[in-house]
Amino acid sequence: GTISTSAPTGTKPDSVTEPIHNALTKTADNFWLLSDAEVNTVFGVGQYSSDSSLKATVQGTSTARYWWLRSPLADSGNLAWCVDYNGNVSYGGANFAGGVRPAFKI
Repeated sequence: GTISTSAPTGTKPDSVTEPIHNALTKTADNFWLLSDAEVNTVFGVGQYSSDSSLKATVQGTSTARYWWLRSPLADSGNLAWCVDYNGNVSYGGANFAGGVRPAFKI
């Protein structure tokens, strides 16, 4: 199915950096996956927090799906941050099926 694009709007926080394995990652791309730090900065939702407006539903249904963020979970070789079907910022295993909700700069 197609993931709905009715997410809250925001602007790309060009200054956001995030600590990952004692390094900082930042993107200057015009099309990218959000990081956990960007979700916090743009939407005010931090790790292990929830906002139902972040839920991604399959278009034409009320079925919610997980969607991946670009941030790996520090000190883990197979976990990454995601937003779950309730809008919780959490993490999941790399082998877990989920969607993506890219952000872009117009």
